[in-house]
Amino acid sequence: MSIAMLVEAIRRTLNAPIQVMGSSGGVRVLVTDDEDEIRNVLSEFLGHKGHDVRNARNGAEAVRTVNEDPFLQVVLLDVSMPEMGGIEALNFIMDRDNPPSAIMMTAVADREVARQALKTGAFDYILKPFDFALIESSIAACLSQKEFKKQPWWKRLARRQ
Repeated sequence: MSIAMLVEAIRRTLNAPIQVMGSSGGVRVLVTDDEDEIRNVLSEFLGHKGHDVRNARNGAEAVRTVNEDPFLQVVLLDVSMPEMGGIEALNFIMDRDNPPSAIMMTAVADREVARQALKTGAFDYILKPFDFALIESSIAACLSQKEFKKQPWWKRLARRQ
């Protein structure tokens, strides 16, 4: 049994994220896009940054992956995909208890779709072609926000002063 398999077995048994000493500390990210090239380039970029990357070709696969992997922290979702689009997938993902953060990606600048995505629970809405630094900073920002929200209300209030 490999160390990775052992760690995964422990994670599943404890049903909680664990950090292995000496590991990269990367984020578990799901990249969802129907275009192979975009999915592959994003996955490679995020993998080189030390993240644990999963892939999905459409919204239905993304929802299945989120349901099967409680340790996903961030989901990158293309808005327009066959079988199930990103907004529909976002609705299913946000209905979960403790959903991962979601960042929407699209080639179409549509203010109404962006508003709907953010209202549904997406953290960010990024236009293609995107800048890799923007993707990386958006992931960092949504994780920071999630950690901030985990704090008791009185600690959050004290930080603002």
